[in-house]
Amino acid sequence: MPLPSPFDLGEVAKRLRMALVEDERHGLWALGPESGGHALTSAELPEIVLPDRDGRDFELRALRGTEMIMVAWA
Repeated sequence: MPLPSPFDLGEVAKRLRMALVEDERHGLWALGPESGGHALTSAELPEIVLPDRDGRDFELRALRGTEMIMVAWA
């Protein structure tokens, strides 16, 4: 969606009352509602181990340096 320039994402987050976090090193931003009353304090992914399709443990850090998209739901 085209946005006017300059665009103030901080102002959007404030008006929507949503948490805004930035990963300066990677130039990434995340905007979303607070969960359980706690806002995200960083955009750094914690160490996560999930089962792969065969049920074996897979460490997400193995993807470090690789572009990916993660979809999650609750």
